[in-house]
Amino acid sequence: MNKNVRLRMGNMCFENIQDIYEIVKYEPNGYYGKEEDYELIKVNSFNGNETDAYAYTPKGEGYGSFIIDKSCFQNPERCYVVASFDVDDEGANLVWCGERPLRLTKSEWQDFMECVKFGYSHIDGVVNNNNIYTFDMSNIEISD
Repeated sequence: MNKNVRLRMGNMCFENIQDIYEIVKYEPNGYYGKEEDYELIKVNSFNGNETDAYAYTPKGEGYGSFIIDKSCFQNPERCYVVASFDVDDEGANLVWCGERPLRLTKSEWQDFMECVKFGYSHIDGVVNNNNIYTFDMSNIEISD
């Protein structure tokens, strides 16, 4: 079983959790600590049937135009996938999530590219027991 590996460079982060390899971007979470601005409502399924699920919506809007989960209030940062690696026995291919990499700032792009290089090296090490690139390992977190 793979160990979970993360390399964070600025707002960009390569993450390998189990057999999923992604590069994500972190940014401030606008919902963090603002649970008091929202009310808990019972959520219906898409076909209108009652469920046991609950979510939050802005106070005074009832079901409102959107709902959010309680977990959105708990972390100061949120993240979203910018690119992922499609991995098979021969190696990996980087797959962009739409135009998200094109929206990165210059410094984020540089960090993104370092994460890409590290990702290919890490995946090559997992798949083929090789290591193409050398990195300062002080930014890397490894957990079981």
